[in-house]
Amino acid sequence: MTTVDGDLMGKILQSIRDREGGMTDADVQALFPGSQINDRMTAYNTLIERSLIQLMGDLTNPRYMPIAQEEAVKMKGLSTEDMLVYQTIETRDRLGVWTREIKTHTGLPQAKISKSIKNLEERGLIKAIKSVQNASRKVYILSTLEPAKEITGGPWYGENQQIDEEFVSKLQQVVKTFVLKASAPVSAEKVCRDVVESHAFHAKLELEDVHKVLKVLCYEVELEKITVKDPDTGERVERFRKSRWPKVGRPALTSIPCGVCPVFNECSSEPGALISPSNCEYMKAWFSKDNPMLDHLDPGAEPCS
Repeated sequence: MTTVDGDLMGKILQSIRDREGGMTDADVQALFPGSQINDRMTAYNTLIERSLIQLMGDLTNPRYMPIAQEEAVKMKGLSTEDMLVYQTIETRDRLGVWTREIKTHTGLPQAKISKSIKNLEERGLIKAIKSVQNASRKVYILSTLEPAKEITGGPWYGENQQIDEEFVSKLQQVVKTFVLKASAPVSAEKVCRDVVESHAFHAKLELEDVHKVLKVLCYEVELEKITVKDPDTGERVERFRKSRWPKVGRPALTSIPCGVCPVFNECSSEPGALISPSNCEYMKAWFSKDNPMLDHLDPGAEPCS
């Protein structure tokens, strides 16, 4: 059985706690030049097992960091390999990390990584998440974190990692209703607050999500985006309201001559071009007053972008 040099171990622990950013073995050796490497390694391993320090980086060039008391409680009993895997997962925050990246970062054999992951999952320190980017791949994050949208796909995806069409349809309807009920053109921020406060959805919705729905409703000619002058700041800001464009039997893009033109790629706005918007008969007809798409054209309305 290896004997621990208690005096050396205490000095190493205090030095690591005092040094901002932790210490490498080279730093410790410089402080205690008479110490032997075997004694230092024994001290490090004992301190790790007692959850007093943690190992950062990889096994080829480790850095030892102190552990706060509250962290020490949950880390107690973890092996060096467990700690290394845990810290690798911790550094990726909400994006998570998959086993191949853990292997590359730590240099640990796959068998040890699998064992450590199992130990950490059983203790409730990490959890596995399926990625919508690769259904066959699990990524691991700390159990206290919510996975990033890059992993889950955001609120649009259900537990089966498939787009939840029922949720998307209901959200579109709710967003549309709040805009239509407003007495004046409304901001995306106001719509988002109304949707969240309605408690109609269990999924966590953010401004970015609601803004995407508003854009889709603009594309479908249910709503339109306009810019108005903010009375407080004087700046131009975007607002949404009911579309004043008439609904047609086909999408707006295919109602525009350019959307179905067979020589679109040969069209040019250069002077003298044989095929050009300026001499296009179909474009002239589309802009005529007989075109129902233009009957209620509002100069303030803009395409959603």
